[in-house]
Amino acid sequence: CDVFANVIKRKSYVENIRQNEKSTTLIMDNINDSVVAIDLDKKITRINKAAITLFGRGDEEIIGKDFEDCFKFIDSNLNHYNVGDYINESLSLKKIINIVDDITFLNNEGMFVTISVVISPLIDESQELVGAVVLIRDVSNEVKLEEQLRHSEKMRAIGQLSGGIA
Repeated sequence: CDVFANVIKRKSYVENIRQNEKSTTLIMDNINDSVVAIDLDKKITRINKAAITLFGRGDEEIIGKDFEDCFKFIDSNLNHYNVGDYINESLSLKKIINIVDDITFLNNEGMFVTISVVISPLIDESQELVGAVVLIRDVSNEVKLEEQLRHSEKMRAIGQLSGGIA
């Protein structure tokens, strides 16, 4: 009777694990920002659908690979931008790092995509550091809107100046 009860408990436990995994995957895949989970060696352990879409690479190409080998970022001067230094800082200090610099990358369609990056240490239930979560947001549209706003403000100022001269 105990064996039967243990089998039922185990089945229930396994089913709970499956349900939790499905729920976690559902949540991850419905986040609009790219989510990349990495371990302490900066190997990618999980990505969501938004990351697959943004970077144009499937999880089978990325899982288990080094973060810095998979994603190449550049700064506004087209120089290599080392996000890995910020990951190291987040891991060593166990704190969230919000990168405020302009960062871009070249997507599979040959377009530059401007992104914002936030790195958060991943701490388990026993308060041990186990990795980090890198959140990447495509801010290209926001950057374009800011440029358009600046341009329209310049044009308005020129119009006011020329109206004052006439």
